[in-house]
Amino acid sequence: MKDESGRDLLTETASLDVDELDGRLREAVQRHGFGVLNVTDLRAKLAEKGIAMQEASRVYDVCNPKLAYEVLRQHPEAATLLPCRIAVYERGGVVELSTLRPTRLMGHVDASLRPIAERVEQDLAGILRDAVKG
Repeated sequence: MKDESGRDLLTETASLDVDELDGRLREAVQRHGFGVLNVTDLRAKLAEKGIAMQEASRVYDVCNPKLAYEVLRQHPEAATLLPCRIAVYERGGVVELSTLRPTRLMGHVDASLRPIAERVEQDLAGILRDAVKG
């Protein structure tokens, strides 16, 4: 995992193409108690607007409903940070997965959310790792 100190992103590099990675990512999401709420294919959306994008780029909205409820019950304004998003994209012929670190985001709402953010961050790191390693 590319995890340089101070980075706001967790990132993994995959040896699969975006389509192959899709199923493995969905399985990893479920194994960690999350669900996929939505997938946005940014290349397809841009093509609908007449913009040709060569490299694939998808955004997976993922959520652990129990943890999301716990956060929203305490701080409804945290909805601006939900659901978690995992980006799967090609860069220079290489497929990468990235997600923002919840520990960096939740601090913008309330420091009391740090324990939940740490758990979610561990889960997201595990999802990325499991998706690329199978």
